[in-house]
Amino acid sequence: MIIELNEITKTYPGCESPAVKDVSFGVEAGEVLTLLGPSGCGKTTLLRLIAGLERPDSGQIIIRDQEVASSKSWIAPEKREIGMVFQDYALFPHLSVVKNIAFGLKNKSKEEIQEILELVGLKGYGNKNPAELSGGQQQRVALARALVRDPVVVLLDEPFSNLDMNLREKMRRDVTRIIRQSGTTAIFVTHDQKEALSISDRIVVMNEGQVEQQGTPREIYELPHTNFVASFVGQSNIMEGTIGTDEESVITELGTFPCQHTHGKAAGEKVTISVRPDSFELDSQGSIQGEIEDILYKGETIDAVLNVANDEINQSLLVHIHPEVKVKNGDQLSFRILPHFVAVIGK
Repeated sequence: MIIELNEITKTYPGCESPAVKDVSFGVEAGEVLTLLGPSGCGKTTLLRLIAGLERPDSGQIIIRDQEVASSKSWIAPEKREIGMVFQDYALFPHLSVVKNIAFGLKNKSKEEIQEILELVGLKGYGNKNPAELSGGQQQRVALARALVRDPVVVLLDEPFSNLDMNLREKMRRDVTRIIRQSGTTAIFVTHDQKEALSISDRIVVMNEGQVEQQGTPREIYELPHTNFVASFVGQSNIMEGTIGTDEESVITELGTFPCQHTHGKAAGEKVTISVRPDSFELDSQGSIQGEIEDILYKGETIDAVLNVANDEINQSLLVHIHPEVKVKNGDQLSFRILPHFVAVIGK
């Protein structure tokens, strides 16, 4: 591990609850890791703790096998070899692109600065001022300034939040490509689930100052450990059930659902399951039957609320329907369950 956090806790003055509590995770060299969670969950605090802009109350931070923060030691931010890309880019408006990138540097040649400009796709922009650049170009200047210092890790705090949707999508791809191309280790902070799933090697999901789950994007989405992860990372239907006799299905009030991810639970064991909206497929012979009570057209898909009701149950389910299908409120539809995105919640 190039970076390790061991049981980090931080409480700000005047606050009763800690901003982060007993947080532990590691980052491998060359890895892109994302801290994902809602506002106020502690992800930016963790970034500041790694950078040395805050001191932990307890716990240990190790960078390149050197303890940089604990109850016994403290290494100043400027000695940690960390690059940062701020949400507002923090460029000097009166300095050119080249001078912004080279600010404070003494050991880089003009040729090396030009190489960084080429890497971030800004060849020929060196003499322009930030005001002459687009938002995406300004962001690449900020990234170049972080990379030119050959940092141990680059920390990026909500780097795409100030961009419009189309530019945000492009910059996600561009920034991730540049970071991977340079071989740099990176830690992103975001509250955007799609962003985290698309750019990360691993994700650490945060909630109320603690780690809910960490794993690959596929593990986080397909195998949620808690109700919070299932609901926050993508959309999900949460249900109670019992493991079937084959140990590859879950018996619920709505019927028996095939389930590829039962975590080895025994037959008859009570469980909570996450059923993603993508698990429902229109099928005239399907066992899940109900009435469409709400529709949200999104272009690439239709989010529909299906009300399943009979003498024993009355439950609403979120399902995805292909946009080519013409549906309206009040339609009676049948669905079958695909097993790929049905998972028992928990380890």
